Amino acid sequence: MTTESLVAILKRANLPGPIFVLAPPGMYGETVAAMLGQHPQCWGLPEINLELGGNLDALIRDMTGMRSAQLHGLLRTLSQLLTGEQTIIGVEAARRWLSRHAYLPTSAVWQLLAQRIAPKRIVAPVTSAIFEGSSLSRLVDSFPAARFVALKMHPKSHGAAVMAQHGGAAAWLLGAVDETVAPVMPEPSEIWQLAETALADLVELVDPKQFIALRIEDLAHANAPTLRDLTAQLDLSFTDEDIAAMQKPQASVFMGRGPFGAHFGGEILSLQALAQAIAPLDTLTLEGWAPWRTDGMPLDKSLRQQASAQGYR
Repeated sequence: MTTESLVAILKRANLPGPIFVLAPPGMYGETVAAMLGQHPQCWGLPEINLELGGNLDALIRDMTGMRSAQLHGLLRTLSQLLTGEQTIIGVEAARRWLSRHAYLPTSAVWQLLAQRIAPKRIVAPVTSAIFEGSSLSRLVDSFPAARFVALKMHPKSHGAAVMAQHGGAAAWLLGAVDETVAPVMPEPSEIWQLAETALADLVELVDPKQFIALRIEDLAHANAPTLRDLTAQLDLSFTDEDIAAMQKPQASVFMGRGPFGAHFGGEILSLQALAQAIAPLDTLTLEGWAPWRTDGMPLDKSLRQQASAQGYR
């Protein structure tokens, strides 16, 4: 069987459409994916980054050095699916599986995972791929019926969250810096704007019903009603038992560090920890200086206008 025929067969399979949680760094996408992943009709994954490459061999070759950690979620997922647990032996089995299937397009690997998890729906966080249009296009091509939950967050809360992670490493790595000052300083609000631009492009590729915008503050501080509304939009059941299960993202098998060789994969918070980490909206304002700035500069005017249109004040 050729690779092309395998991909065609997999795409014709009547697999349930996955749910992708789109969130730039600092927006708790792993926790939200784990929350939805606890729904009885779903299966939550860590960030597996398959969409970052056109085929598995090229992806593996790219994920070296600092980027090697971007494979940890995929290794943990394969370890869990192949051996029923996440251990050093399971990770080695996962690496062997990747070697044997290195000829496959990443879209086919996505399909194979969905087939293995069916009849449950995949729920996966997507972070790095947000900033690459080709990567988002691969997700759409791989799963034309996928649903996309795009997380939103108050720009000041988001900037503070980015800066709290390794001194704003995400801002430095993504080039979100202010070069008009000396010394150059990270400007995490640019990540917020980059994500908004990328998500606007994605909206053009999918049916409006496939795209759901979700404010993380609503999920953190009005959890049950927000989850009921969200699950209804995703065509999931929303009984009291379903909501109670989703309120325990820490029950995910991917909670915490993985085994040696695949110890990363995302940070999952409990609902209580999420509520503590995210400031309520009535305590925030778009006006005034950005708290990470040492020069008292405010948020960019265009950013404030974008955030205001999303209901932030």
